[in-house]
Amino acid sequence: MCLLKISKDVPKSTGVGYKTFRVDKGKLFGVLSDGKPRPVGKWIKARKYTPTRFVRKYVLGSTKRVRIKKDGKTVYVGYKPGWHIYKNEIDASVYPMFTIRYRKAYVQGHMSLYTDYPVIVAEEIYILEDK
Repeated sequence: MCLLKISKDVPKSTGVGYKTFRVDKGKLFGVLSDGKPRPVGKWIKARKYTPTRFVRKYVLGSTKRVRIKKDGKTVYVGYKPGWHIYKNEIDASVYPMFTIRYRKAYVQGHMSLYTDYPVIVAEEIYILEDK
């Protein structure tokens, strides 16, 4: 997941949000990342979990820097990788949505040019035991 639009507003550093996970044999896994299970009830840092080789090559390679309009000019804004968190609970359709707490948030925006789902990127998440 990568932001296609970045907001000028800085998110609150901490808060509650929602994240999708793949569930296999009772364990939570990232949808587009390595095969490591995510612990529930413990703070976890984004840098300990890496995207798959496909995502690193074909997705992150071109979208860590996002093109935006600022003062009538096109500029490129970059952001470091992290946990992508939905601000509102949405219909995840394929994967279950879990409530999480986050801290050290540093950017917010949207993952699609066509939807208005606000997304926050943070360094750490805490998955609540709610599913």
